[in-house]
Amino acid sequence: MFDALEAYDRFNVPPVIKSSHTLIPVRAITEGLGATVNWDEATIAVTITKNGVTVVLILGSTEVTVNGAKMNLDVPALLISNRTFVPLRFLSAAPIPTTSSIPAA
Repeated sequence: MFDALEAYDRFNVPPVIKSSHTLIPVRAITEGLGATVNWDEATIAVTITKNGVTVVLILGSTEVTVNGAKMNLDVPALLISNRTFVPLRFLSAAPIPTTSSIPAA
């Protein structure tokens, strides 16, 4: 089960409010959900993958791709304290699987 307090302790980066939106550190949350997160410095892109779902975020952009389909963030992905932050609303609505697709034995 995902433990937000454990994710916060692990990365020690609190959420922030920008333009009336709560932004959260994407790596701490998505890795806590079991996803893999990769950073591409050349394209300033964050790629999140889990169970066949791939999400690509570009720093400074409101455009996101989810399995190739374009979506928009309310505010752009931002770099804060050397961490990528995205709106909480996006992560709560994004189709990133929150549990394993493998049934319990």
